[in-house]
Amino acid sequence: MGSCFAREVKKWLLCNEFNYLLGENEKCPWVSSTVFKGDRGMKPYQHASVAWERVYNTFSFRQIIEYSFQDTRIDERILEVKCRGHGDRSFFSDLLRTRILYPDHSTAVSDIEDHAKSSRQVLCEAEVLILTLGLTEIWQSAERNIVISSHPGTHYDIPADFRFRVSRYQENLDNLLEGLALLRTYNQEIKVIVTVSPVHLLATSRSDMDVISASCNSKSTLRAVADVFQLEDGIHYFPSYEIASITSAMDSVNVYPDNHHVSEQVVERIMQVFKASAYGLDIRRFL
Repeated sequence: MGSCFAREVKKWLLCNEFNYLLGENEKCPWVSSTVFKGDRGMKPYQHASVAWERVYNTFSFRQIIEYSFQDTRIDERILEVKCRGHGDRSFFSDLLRTRILYPDHSTAVSDIEDHAKSSRQVLCEAEVLILTLGLTEIWQSAERNIVISSHPGTHYDIPADFRFRVSRYQENLDNLLEGLALLRTYNQEIKVIVTVSPVHLLATSRSDMDVISASCNSKSTLRAVADVFQLEDGIHYFPSYEIASITSAMDSVNVYPDNHHVSEQVVERIMQVFKASAYGLDIRRFL
């Protein structure tokens, strides 16, 4: 569960025959690719075990656990939107998964309910959850008590009650601890491997600093959060961020060939260290 880096982890685990749980890959009620051309036709379930889509912030992690086991919040999360370049046609967005679009309201209701069941099943069956932490920049509605998973950019407008802000250390830690506590109510033995995504920001909504500084701030905050979160029983930290941003750079590897995503070479390096740790080897030998 996580951002686009979680997708790379999924691909590697499946290719290397790890026991990766899959769900929702036999359906396609979404029309997201009609609007989000940059996704190159990728389906929402391709980023994770089920169609959580990309999970960029810890608020979304907690919200996923809540809607999987408590209230799906159907009436609060479905938003009718007009997408730029598509005339008067209406789409229906899931505010908790803002890059997911449906052709009509009934399809949205039916699929969100089905998704919650699939999410619950996977989270109950999982022995290990890999969670990649991505961003501290959020868009939040205090009225709705919702943080959207990501801003849809210029594709469509979000309601005016959603405000941008930078989330801070304690609230991000609280999200992880509260989400974990609820998850373990239904899956007492689940373990979590937490890591910080090495994919940096391409843009920032902050007005007080540049994008590079904002990215560093975001990753540093989440790295500090992970350091405390991993003190909980059954939580393990994995240094994918450090492998990409420090050791690979020291070895003169081109980490970001598109200036954003980590290269296949770096993903392979990260996952080889992951494999070594899975077999109980001292990963310091591989860094």
